[in-house]
Amino acid sequence: MKTNKLLIPIALILVVAVLVVSGCVQQQGEANNTVSGDISPKTVTIKNFAFDPAGLSIKTGTIVNWVNEDSAPHTATLTGIFDSGILNTGQSFSYTFNIPGTYDYICTLHPSMRARVIVEPA
Repeated sequence: MKTNKLLIPIALILVVAVLVVSGCVQQQGEANNTVSGDISPKTVTIKNFAFDPAGLSIKTGTIVNWVNEDSAPHTATLTGIFDSGILNTGQSFSYTFNIPGTYDYICTLHPSMRARVIVEPA
C-alpha cells in the first residue's frame, strides 16, 4: 500500500516534467519559425515606365529597395507612408515594412505607374 502511495506522486511529477519540457521545445520551434521567415531585402526595379515586380508579397521587417534603371526620373510614393522623392537614373530608395497590410503606391511623376506590396506577419 505504501508503494502505491509513493508511485502516484512520482508519476504526477514525471507527467508534469514531460509537459513542461515539451512546451519548451514547442516554444523554441515556434520562435525559430518566426526568425526563419524570409525577410531578406527585396528589390523593385523601375524600368520602361513600370515597377518590376508590380506585386510583391513580403513579411514584416523586410526592406524593399527601389532602383531606377529607367532613363526618366521616377518616384515610389504612398502618401503619408513613404516617398522616395525624385529618383534619377541609377538612384535608389529603401523602406522597411514593419506593419502588415496592403500598400498600393505610385510614381507621382507618372501616376499610371502603379504597384502593390502585401506585408504579412513574420
